[in-house]
Amino acid sequence: VFSVDTCDSYTWNGVLYTTNGSHDQIFTNASGCDSIVTLQLIIRNSSTYTDNISGACDTYTWIDGNVYTASNNSATHTLINAAGCDSIITLNLTINNSSNIINNQTLCSGSSYSMNGNTYSTTGTYIDTLISSNGCDSIITTNLYISNAINIISNSSPVSCNGYTDGSINVTASGGSLPYTYLWSNGVTTQSISNVAAGTYTLNIYDANNCIAIDSIIVTEPSALQTSISSS
Repeated sequence: VFSVDTCDSYTWNGVLYTTNGSHDQIFTNASGCDSIVTLQLIIRNSSTYTDNISGACDTYTWIDGNVYTASNNSATHTLINAAGCDSIITLNLTINNSSNIINNQTLCSGSSYSMNGNTYSTTGTYIDTLISSNGCDSIITTNLYISNAINIISNSSPVSCNGYTDGSINVTASGGSLPYTYLWSNGVTTQSISNVAAGTYTLNIYDANNCIAIDSIIVTEPSALQTSISSS
């Protein structure tokens, strides 16, 4: 009789054993007679286990010491279980990726931009970190440009006589972003206007970012004395 304590299986004299218990084999002894040998076999089982990991962001360091940067369902690692046999662990890893978003914003003078509870009102680059739907970071880089205000300088020439339409307004604009678009309250779309009657004219100037500046300019009539002199 002899005893064996092993894992999973044991091969004796060409016979594979996978169960506990006593196993006999007959041999021929030196005198040519049968000799019965008994094997007392203890089989301990190895084990397998799947390590399910989901929700890891970008990278994951597993028990094998490797850093994984992509999903993986084939890596294995072997430990020793309580029975003293192999414990083979298979990795089932899902990697979610963080996101990087470039957010370009152009605003008009006096405006502000809000992101993640923060309010930005000056030209610059701002970085905010949110949590995306997959539970990982969503890094938003906002490139914010606040346009300069559009400045209007104007001067008007009055009509020469009451009721005439020979008044004019000359305009110079600066600031904002070129080119400008002009729209007068009388429907004219040139920078300056001429041959207009006395009155108040409103000018809207739009820059390339569709920012707006508004000015109201008066074209006057001559005084009563001047009118009298002109009429005599």
